[in-house]
Amino acid sequence: MNEKTKTIIAFIVFGLLLAVAQPALSKNLDLTIPEQPAAKFEKVTFFNTTYYREPPTKAQTMVFWTLTALDAYTTYEGLKNPNVYEVNPLMGSNPSLGQIIAFKAITGKLAIDHLSKNQIHGANALLTYAIYNNNQIIKGN
Repeated sequence: MNEKTKTIIAFIVFGLLLAVAQPALSKNLDLTIPEQPAAKFEKVTFFNTTYYREPPTKAQTMVFWTLTALDAYTTYEGLKNPNVYEVNPLMGSNPSLGQIIAFKAITGKLAIDHLSKNQIHGANALLTYAIYNNNQIIKGN
């Protein structure tokens, strides 16, 4: 007999043994579902500062400060054009380089200290858009 025939015979014998043993096995088989303990859920509220917030990762923090520096640079470069003005009302229409750096440093530190990991992710996305927009203005598009 070849190997394939031996394998087929082994499967047939195994199947017959399972068919014969099934009634004996089913007598001791308990299929009742045990009662589960009640699930407990915490109440979720938004904007509650008493709950744990996952802080930004080191990589997110590095990306945030890099994007903040690029935003400050592109803002300063864009303001060199006399027809361009700053739209952020907290900075005024034509802030100096020192004002831009101070504003970005203060608001950046507050953001890193008080925003969660997911919120910093959103802030990084907004900073990326601001840099893109500043570059479009610098190019004159």
